[in-house]
Amino acid sequence: MIENLRLLHLPADASLKPADAQLFLLRTCQRSLVVGFDEHPKSILEQSNQDHEEYLGTHAYTFLLETICGLKSQVLGEYEVVSQFKQAYAEYVEKDGRHVGIMRVLEKLFKDAKTVRSAHLLEIGSHTYGGLARKLLLRHCPQQKGRVLIMGSGKLAEESLKLLTRKFDVYLSARNFERVAKLHDDYGIRPVEWFSPSLYREFSLVINTIGPDAPLYQDDFFNSWTSRHEQGRRAFVDLGSPSALATSLQAHHGVYRLDDVFSFQEELDEQKKVKLANAQAAIENIVEKRISPVSEIILTTKDLELV
Repeated sequence: MIENLRLLHLPADASLKPADAQLFLLRTCQRSLVVGFDEHPKSILEQSNQDHEEYLGTHAYTFLLETICGLKSQVLGEYEVVSQFKQAYAEYVEKDGRHVGIMRVLEKLFKDAKTVRSAHLLEIGSHTYGGLARKLLLRHCPQQKGRVLIMGSGKLAEESLKLLTRKFDVYLSARNFERVAKLHDDYGIRPVEWFSPSLYREFSLVINTIGPDAPLYQDDFFNSWTSRHEQGRRAFVDLGSPSALATSLQAHHGVYRLDDVFSFQEELDEQKKVKLANAQAAIENIVEKRISPVSEIILTTKDLELV
């Protein structure tokens, strides 16, 4: 079955036709992936000459495995991509007419990713977006041990607050009040009224995890924010995609965007190269064993939890 696998790799913002049940579609802030068999994945393209990369058979499976293991991410080894695969898979299995072959390939993919990550990527997995944001706060504001505001209530926000609660007094502001209440019960965070710039500007440390359709924080907000908090003791980290910011302020002002987070990650990559090379070798070995048709497998809850 793998020999008939076809993968299309497109930009994150690629314009595509709606995916039918014979295709698995994953969209992230870095890429769009279309998985199917034979020629069918091409049916999702708006134009036949649309810019994309195409992988077949074992090359397609290798690319998928490298992606879910974080080896294709700008933040190498990050875990957010695993959650994105899981969410897309959960949505796919609810479709009527879903392709059993696609499900089997993805189930094998989850199992193989767990094998690679458990053996080679556990220690570097902490370099997630939330983990990098935490490192930036501590690096940019080494003496700061006070309050931090997180905006958003999704998985990225939850990951960030779990990493920050030991060092900071964490506040959370989001549109979904029920979700905020649950995170309050689970982690003891303090809620802040949703979209209240007059309250937000009182926090010297802010992490935004929301990727809005239009900028939420512009120069009027940042003029007020910078006037309240001295340089060197303030940091606004925007993890949203698209960015929630519309300001000329840059990293040296204490305002970080995703590109700055990626640049910071590059500084940490040297120490991870050996582990990543071992992970790459493990992936190649696994794919060689997958050349034979994908066999029947039942994916357990344990497999999904430990990927």
